[in-house]
Amino acid sequence: MFRSISENALPALETETGTDSPGTIVDTKYLKRAPRDLVGKTVEITLDGFSDGAVYYRYMQTDKTLVVIWEELNLSPVMLVMKTGYSGMGEFLSQKTVWKGTVTDIAICDGTEVIVIGGGFSLRVGDEEHKTADSSSRICYGWLESEKMTVIDGETPISQFENTCKRFGAAQNAGR
Repeated sequence: MFRSISENALPALETETGTDSPGTIVDTKYLKRAPRDLVGKTVEITLDGFSDGAVYYRYMQTDKTLVVIWEELNLSPVMLVMKTGYSGMGEFLSQKTVWKGTVTDIAICDGTEVIVIGGGFSLRVGDEEHKTADSSSRICYGWLESEKMTVIDGETPISQFENTCKRFGAAQNAGR
């Protein structure tokens, strides 16, 4: 699904005229646009289908929103926002093979942005104080690696992930 979204991306709203220095995050108006055909549809994301690339996510118990950011080499990264039907954090954390929900938004992200997000996760995991999310967590962040979920408590937000959500209108407690 993510690969198809990236491969079928629509042209950007505007064409960039200058060149940014390496490491600069591209303004959203210069990024390709995601096709909208999945918005409003219920989807299942099979967690063992991500052998290449990176997958980062945030789940919020309060509004049952799951944001998934996927990147694979040579393809544009994709952000998918879903409303899930999970009864709470415990049920979300028990999902080991598939995530289900209704798509509320899709966006094509910037590759540099995903690298920054990965760095934010690395910093959090490198911090000896990080806590693993459990059923009492209100928000969690994580990534998929070797078909396994790694989940950390989101009491302290991962700012790099939140900044990307804000850029694309999927900020905390929000969704388009």
